Amino acid sequence: MKISILLIICIIYLSISNVKSYGESDNSGYPNYQEREAHTMMNVVRQLPTKYRDTFMTGYSGYQNLFTTSTALPPTTPVYYNQTLGYLARSHSSEMGIKGYFSHNSYDGTSWSTRFDSFVAGCQSAGNSIAENIAAGGVSGIGTTSQLLCDAVSGVCVVDTSSDAGHRKNIMGNYKIVGIGFYYNSSSQYGNYWTQDFDNGICGLPTTPIYSGFHTFFFGANAPNYYLSYYSSTDAASKVSFIFENGTSIDMTLFGGTANSGIYTTSTVYQVCAKYYFSVTSASGKTYRYPDTGYLQLTKASTCASWVASSSSSTTSTTSTSSTTSKPTTTSTTSTTSTTSTTSTTSKPTTTSTTSTTSTTSKPTTTSTTSTTSTTSTTSKPTTTSTTSTTSKTTTGSSTTTTGSSTTTGSSTTTSSPSTTDTQTESLEDGSTPSSSNTVKSSLLIVLVSLVLLIAF
Repeated sequence: MKISILLIICIIYLSISNVKSYGESDNSGYPNYQEREAHTMMNVVRQLPTKYRDTFMTGYSGYQNLFTTSTALPPTTPVYYNQTLGYLARSHSSEMGIKGYFSHNSYDGTSWSTRFDSFVAGCQSAGNSIAENIAAGGVSGIGTTSQLLCDAVSGVCVVDTSSDAGHRKNIMGNYKIVGIGFYYNSSSQYGNYWTQDFDNGICGLPTTPIYSGFHTFFFGANAPNYYLSYYSSTDAASKVSFIFENGTSIDMTLFGGTANSGIYTTSTVYQVCAKYYFSVTSASGKTYRYPDTGYLQLTKASTCASWVASSSSSTTSTTSTSSTTSKPTTTSTTSTTSTTSTTSTTSKPTTTSTTSTTSTTSKPTTTSTTSTTSTTSTTSKPTTTSTTSTTSKTTTGSSTTTTGSSTTTGSSTTTSSPSTTDTQTESLEDGSTPSSSNTVKSSLLIVLVSLVLLIAF
């Protein structure tokens, strides 16, 4: 009997010891560089939509159509990265890349919402909202973020109130967590595949006010810029620092927002695989670290892993390498568990995009469905030809969108010019405040050791 109880305790401890703190990668290196960059820049646009637009999207035709009023898509709170949603998103991106198709639904015909529910059933509740964006062809996290935000029609980014702004509305939606999945397959039609899955469920949310932090090479191949998302309604940020592994610390400045809800930034010279983390001291004197443990690494795509556990960890990345050629296309869908409307949308977009490193075009489809069931059918079968690096990409075809009883048809040509990259890593430093997950693990470990002693004696 004692042996059985001890075995159970050991199993529980091993499970606890494998729980990741916030900001870490899993044992396979996910979230990787591309996914971390996309998450970080997503929070920049959620908190500072007009600042993001005017800083990162001036190369897009009609970029001024984004976020033109404070009421249509106002600034909102950032989203935490969720590993479960990350697995969900990555599994779909990899299936699209391997099977050679582009759709929200699974290759076997399973609806996207059914696939979603199979991953997060335990966190679903009445009134729960979920959404998904998919894209293909984009090389970088920031480029794909801008691609989805533009939602271009006939080469021009649409206005916020347009029915074609589905991706933008999902990105700015009332969600708490997101998972981002990137997959690269050189032999596939588009090469790079992206999925973003959103949920407003509150199961197991982190407690840190640092929602994300990573770097991007948007401003130049040798000029990494770092962005950190901070949000707390009760405890303002007092000092925000970027810290290299050797202890060199740089004060980050407020890129925009407030001390309670702001994006902080700094820049450094490019040092291959340099390890770093972020530290925030709040007005109440608390210190937060991102990532909770380990270090982020200054990397370009697959140069090295986006996160390592310690300074002695390997710097070799196990994630896939993206191509510099992109054939982008995107689509989006949303499901809110309150009403029972069914929407089917099929699109075959035609697009022309010109870019420096990546091009983006999207013809989104959105659906609002379900109370206990959600029936959503969204299909996008684009045909695209593209080349990158100051060359142009062209797609031809027609698009048909059906929503409820309204149907519109036509052709679309899109021109956009984004360029970007991303990275992020995490570590814990002396003097910082551990995350709640680390505290829970320590407490549970003490309880388990006590149980072992009681049983033994």
